[in-house]
Amino acid sequence: MTKTQRSGLARRSLAGVLALSAAVAMTTACAPAGGSEGKSATTALSLVAEPPGGMTRTFNPFSPTARWAAKSAMYEPLMIANPATGKDEPWLATDATWDAAGTALTVTLRDDVTWSDGEPFTAADVAFTFQLMIDNEGLVGPADEVLGRLSGVEATDDSTVVLTFGEPFAPARDAVLAQFIVPEHTWSDVADPTTFPDENPVATGPYTGDRELQRPDVHAGAQPELLAEARGPRAVAAVLLRQ
Repeated sequence: MTKTQRSGLARRSLAGVLALSAAVAMTTACAPAGGSEGKSATTALSLVAEPPGGMTRTFNPFSPTARWAAKSAMYEPLMIANPATGKDEPWLATDATWDAAGTALTVTLRDDVTWSDGEPFTAADVAFTFQLMIDNEGLVGPADEVLGRLSGVEATDDSTVVLTFGEPFAPARDAVLAQFIVPEHTWSDVADPTTFPDENPVATGPYTGDRELQRPDVHAGAQPELLAEARGPRAVAAVLLRQ
């Protein structure tokens, strides 16, 4: 590709982003008022740019240099903290409650989630993920800061996980719920999860990397049906800028 062609492509990419931004802004402005007080609906637009060329196909979310897509659009957390409301938005989990002693956290999962290969998402996957991090010190994730306090994790049934801590530690709840989950049926066969490239991720998110790579920077394939039925505020998930 010549310098002139690259410049034209860059301009078209920018124009596309600006057009999308304008479309979202228009959608927001034209949205019907909601509630008895007539409050206007709002829409958030997230733009994620990645540098062109030289990208390696690796989506291991535990890597210290994990790609944004692996942690944000492929593998998903149990819940998402909403800074606007101060509440946790249900995601893979619908509830998380401490026992009276404050040492056992019971997490209730959704029963309608499947992995991108069609296998059901269950509590066994959650228990496996935490045990995987305990057994492999080099794995990085939101929950790694509380693993030393964790004395046990058990899937009591397909939709319930109980995490037991040695002593009460309220902040552990946020760390646990922010942790992304990986599938036991694929990761259990990984010899070394700290170096595993995870070139063909099996995940619960709308982007699974299932499209054939035609160029090194075309790295994630969206599943339209998942985007259409996306849980939570995903009107616009991301815009990939590439040269």
